[in-house]
Amino acid sequence: MSEEKKEAVVLPEFIQVLVQMAEGNNFAEGSLDEPIADGERIIGEMNLWQKACYVRMNSLRKQASEAVEMGAEMESEEVQAFLREAEAIKGIFGISVREGMENKGPAVIGMRQGWILVDGADTCDCPVCQARRAGIDLSGDVEGMMVVEIGMGGRSRGPEGLLARLLGR
Repeated sequence: MSEEKKEAVVLPEFIQVLVQMAEGNNFAEGSLDEPIADGERIIGEMNLWQKACYVRMNSLRKQASEAVEMGAEMESEEVQAFLREAEAIKGIFGISVREGMENKGPAVIGMRQGWILVDGADTCDCPVCQARRAGIDLSGDVEGMMVVEIGMGGRSRGPEGLLARLLGR
């Protein structure tokens, strides 16, 4: 009788970094500096995994921005590597937040000082939220959609976002 050889599970390096950050509580409380606004409804608090994802994602975005400021082309492998990893982590982060709410939370979730999660529908400027606030009846197709407000410090509204800064707008 032959023994089956078990293959070791090898996590991608970026996941290993996130696990180490979460296990070590390796991030600063000051990563979220926007206070909770009057009228914003608190819906939860980020767990260690979500904090690690958020901090790492923004760190990667900052590295991409700094590389562009130092003369790297937006299309360069260096910048794109930062942005690809940040985008992957954003997806993982969003899934984690949704699962933590048993997929029943609001469509728009904001993050505030103290790692607090808020219902962001009243402050979000995405087209879906603008339409809802304008009283436009949206089809059921967008009900499963989730918008996560992610900035580089402060509100990420309008032309101040990372992409606009990278494009010089």
